[in-house]
Amino acid sequence: MLALGLLGACRKEAAPVAPLEASRPEPPDANLVLFVVNANQSSPKVDIQVHIDGKLEINGTFSSEKEEPPTGIARHKVFHFRLSPGTHTLKAALASGGSSLEERVELHNAKRWALLMYGDESIPAAQSAPASFKFTIQDTPIYFE
Repeated sequence: MLALGLLGACRKEAAPVAPLEASRPEPPDANLVLFVVNANQSSPKVDIQVHIDGKLEINGTFSSEKEEPPTGIARHKVFHFRLSPGTHTLKAALASGGSSLEERVELHNAKRWALLMYGDESIPAAQSAPASFKFTIQDTPIYFE
């Protein structure tokens, strides 16, 4: 089951946080929680850049290796943002070029959670389907099982 939720506003401060397994506390004023996942089995490591409102907020390498102990899902990293209320533009792209995605994100006064996924875990690495980004946002926390 995957549950997502996002609530927020215009960007002021962006505080990258360690992957969930590191169990760092979430900043109390964060209103956007963004999970980033590389689920592309044919590309075990990809460099992903995420811009919010034109500002580079995330620039890192994401692995498609599974969690330890194995949960059946790819490793993910979580990032917390404090954004102003309103409409924001989120753009994700591979640093090498190619696949990209642009989404409008509405933030209000409550926290929201979002998932940015590159690739599709259900497509075996042997298949040559081109990978792409998918984005989901919701008003409730995201759970991976």
